[in-house]
Amino acid sequence: MMKNVIYIGENIGTPDTAMFIHCQNVARIFKDIGYNVLFVSIGEKGQDNPHIYGENKYYYSIRRHSKGISRKLEHITEEISGNQFYKVFLQVAEENHPDLILYYGYSIEKKLLKYAHIKGVPFLVERVDWFEQSDHNKFFYKYIVQRKVDYSYSCLDLQADGIIAISDYLEKYFTSKQMKVVRIPPVFDTNTEMITEYKAENPISIVYCGSAGNKKDYYMPVVDALLFLNREELRYTLQIIGIPSDKISSKYDMKVLQKYGIFVYGKIGNEQARKIIHESDFSVLFRDPKRYAKAGFSTKFAESMVLGVPVICNSVGGADTVITNGVNGIVIDSRDKERIINILSEILTYDENHINQIKNQALDFANSFFNYSGYVDKLRAFIADITSGMKSNG
Repeated sequence: MMKNVIYIGENIGTPDTAMFIHCQNVARIFKDIGYNVLFVSIGEKGQDNPHIYGENKYYYSIRRHSKGISRKLEHITEEISGNQFYKVFLQVAEENHPDLILYYGYSIEKKLLKYAHIKGVPFLVERVDWFEQSDHNKFFYKYIVQRKVDYSYSCLDLQADGIIAISDYLEKYFTSKQMKVVRIPPVFDTNTEMITEYKAENPISIVYCGSAGNKKDYYMPVVDALLFLNREELRYTLQIIGIPSDKISSKYDMKVLQKYGIFVYGKIGNEQARKIIHESDFSVLFRDPKRYAKAGFSTKFAESMVLGVPVICNSVGGADTVITNGVNGIVIDSRDKERIINILSEILTYDENHINQIKNQALDFANSFFNYSGYVDKLRAFIADITSGMKSNG
């Protein structure tokens, strides 16, 4: 008989986002160890409730306001109290009697902990990033939300029965706190792709995939590097996904960018983005060497390798640690324009076979490390350890 896990998070039910995709793939692991997964998230006004996405059922706490100051006030109130969101969880829990709760969030952790401990249900927390106050500009996020996040990491998370950590950094942090931890990076159904082979007669194609509100990544140095390298002939192309053209046109002339082989797509669907990534030769990801870069693990970084596209990145002690430089990707020591120009100039000396070899090795690594099926036994053993410990203590 299938057991029920309630997978709950404020934003995990927003379709076609990295978070949505990540959580659906984690859910596949739970299904393979005998769990029926029920998602609880926050939805927009007009959202079907519940809603079926693929094989998964989503229950939503619906925002009553769709725009304006009322929406902002509602968001702030829920971010602080989580009362409406928690009510939806209670309704789903009452109907489905969960055997396990997995929380991806912060606003109602204290309430969920109390519920789980009273009911004797294992409570797991999934942690995928950890920002600092200096990473935020707005007062609310800097001084209210971030303090709540830090309190979770330092206190509430340590009362959970176990932690699912996305990165080596977070695994080590929670292990140092004597917590039971399992590391699960971004996972996919791999072994289904072949590389798109590079042909020497074509420019080398690079892709960057981000989002409009993403302040973590640096892609402008790549644009500047290509404007320099392509000044005499088109040696590279760059396709920028997820960044609105008006954000880039404030600094660059869009016609000039296209002349130099740089194309801006804005927000597009996940399948179209995957196609563009798959047809590229390299992707890029440049970040500051701060805690968020160490604690997180970019879904697009992992997905790029899954699609046979090696990543060019800078060393920050995060996702870059899975790359063996020059073997399954490229790691450089800085994200500044001159250093990027140097490494891209070096790649221009690689022959067709060399580039395709790196692409194949990226794919081979991804088929092992990012394959969701490789974490089935690991998660099964982790949950068995937690539940057996709860029985012996109970």
